[in-house]
Amino acid sequence: MVDLPQRENMRVVLIVKDQEEFIEGVIRSFYMNRAFENKLSRQVDFCYRIDGDNGFIVVDMGSADKTLDILQKLKNTYGSLEVLSVDEKDRIFEDM
Repeated sequence: MVDLPQRENMRVVLIVKDQEEFIEGVIRSFYMNRAFENKLSRQVDFCYRIDGDNGFIVVDMGSADKTLDILQKLKNTYGSLEVLSVDEKDRIFEDM
C-alpha cells in the first residue's frame, strides 16, 4: 500500500480569470485524482465531502466570460470546492 502525505491544514488555491474553456476539466481532473488517491489509501471519498477539509479554493479575478457560472455549477457537485471573488480572497487564510 502507498503511504500518502496527510492533507491536514493544506489548501489548494487556484487563481483564475476568463478560463471558461479549461476550468471544468481542471476541477474535475483534480477531484478524480483525489478520489483515486483516496481509494488507494482507503480514505473517505474526498470528491463529494461537504464538511470542509480545507479542500480546493478557486479565486475568480473578475472573469468576463462564463468561468464563474461554471465554477458555481461545479461547487454544487464537489462539496469541498470553495469559490471566492477577488474581494473575498483574504478568506483563503481563515482557519489556518
